[in-house]
This record gives sequence, C-alpha cells and structure tokens, in this order.
Amino acid sequence: MDGIAVLELAGSQILLDTADPLPTETDGTWVELRFERDHVAIYPYEL
Repeated sequence: MDGIAVLELAGSQILLDTADPLPTETDGTWVELRFERDHVAIYPYEL
C-alpha cells in the first residue's frame, strides 16, 4: 500500500495516511511519532 503506514496499538492496527510515499529502505523500521493530542482524530469503522 503506497502512502500508508500502520500503527499497532493494544492489539489493534491503525492505518496512518502519509503525505508522501515512504522510502523503501524504511520498511520494517521503528519510528517515533510525536504530535499534539488536539491534532489527532480516530474514526471507528467496521469491515
């Protein structure tokens, strides 16, 4: 999937949309996310 990253949190996967495609060499690496809580929105959905 291009332009998408996945955050695994408490047994759930949260898809993160990215502004630009991530470089291929970052696949499988760890990152640290920092953001202000009032700039985050999570929308529940069912499959």
